Amino acid sequence: MLSEVSKFPRLSRLSVVAIGAALIVSACSSVNSATDSGSSSAGPAPTFKAKAADKITVGYASPIASQPPQQQVYNGFAQAAKSLGWTPELLDSNLSANTQVSNIQTMIQQNVGAIASATLDPGATAGVYTRAEAAGIPIIGMSSTGTGIAATVWFEPNTCNPGSPMEREAKEIARNKPGAKVIIITLTGVPSIDGMTNCFANAAQAAGLTILDRASNTTDNASGAAKLSADLLTKYPDVDAFWDYNDASAEGVSSAVLASGKKIMSKPGSEGLQVWGNSADADGITALKQGRITATLDLNTLAEGWATVKMIRDLLNGVKTSSIVVSSTIVDSSNIGSYVDPLQRNITFDTIPTVSS
Repeated sequence: MLSEVSKFPRLSRLSVVAIGAALIVSACSSVNSATDSGSSSAGPAPTFKAKAADKITVGYASPIASQPPQQQVYNGFAQAAKSLGWTPELLDSNLSANTQVSNIQTMIQQNVGAIASATLDPGATAGVYTRAEAAGIPIIGMSSTGTGIAATVWFEPNTCNPGSPMEREAKEIARNKPGAKVIIITLTGVPSIDGMTNCFANAAQAAGLTILDRASNTTDNASGAAKLSADLLTKYPDVDAFWDYNDASAEGVSSAVLASGKKIMSKPGSEGLQVWGNSADADGITALKQGRITATLDLNTLAEGWATVKMIRDLLNGVKTSSIVVSSTIVDSSNIGSYVDPLQRNITFDTIPTVSS
């Protein structure tokens, strides 16, 4: 059990989406489910045992606490909770649905005021979510919906609404190289990543791009992506772009591209293959500054944590809020100079960047 972000071990270079992406390795039952950007509406609200004014403990069931983006989400969650006089608590599922269920059961037994959870397996968690609901403890889904979830906070790439980040990325790739031939590097089997990848693939076809192949980086790290993309570069020497579900994969692709003697497009109009990441983790931002990837996606991870606590506060105050969508921004050579590390951002409940419905 961890209670401070400083206690995270950096065990891997996983990143989200997260979530992972980014994702973020959170799962959602429907990638099109985010329809409300945080506006409140009238109507009967569920009865919860805690009130926003109480000195409560709020739990965060992280899918994998070693992820840098997940660390940033929890940091924002902890900041926001402490600003209300609450005590934040983190439990690490470490990509195990069984561990996630056990952790949530522990929080129920601890009589916490609310729980935020990025669902790893909706079937496995339905029962424990229902038990939390029966105990008067709201479950906030992190890009997750389903049985027992009172409301959802979404990373924008986990939605596939018109103008979504995946659509914007596809259009940018097409603008840089009309009719570009694209290889997708993803991680199959994680619902949110599958949804995000399918969203990009559909948007790419709509933008006139050609998908040459879709490969799964089963190692979920840079070295695995490097080996995978080296083989794909041999198979598809005419590829124009790689779209990667996270920055670690983009870095691996980048090393393979450079090792093959090809160039990487470091800014619009320059020569080379486009290499797109998604998560804007520290290593990805460094790679972007060095011209080793073309672009990445800033998930606003710190704001995601603040938005989650805002959702909890509203629910405990009896305000009916179905969802909040935290906006994402493409980061490339045009705006990297103004990029601010998530942990250095000054977020408040009033400045959370959200998507208008």
